[in-house]
Amino acid sequence: MAVPWISGNRYEFHQQNVDGSPNADGVYGLVRGETKIYVGGGNIRNGLPSHYRADNPCIKLEKPSHYYRQARSDWKNREKELVEAYDPICNKQIG
Repeated sequence: MAVPWISGNRYEFHQQNVDGSPNADGVYGLVRGETKIYVGGGNIRNGLPSHYRADNPCIKLEKPSHYYRQARSDWKNREKELVEAYDPICNKQIG
């Protein structure tokens, strides 16, 4: 069975949307078109700003245009599941 991508809305990856992200634990995925660039987890509002600032050189290079986010308490398992299923470009160091 295929692992479903992060449910919910697709947001443009810009400062206003990042700043408006929920202060909740969950998962988020950065994309450019259909290309999965990065999957992260933890506090969504705390995690997304560092990616927007391009603290990760891979994310800076890949230039995500949109992101998905989903608040959920089981974010650690879901993050691992998404990384294993989609093999995002900038998650290569996670094993």
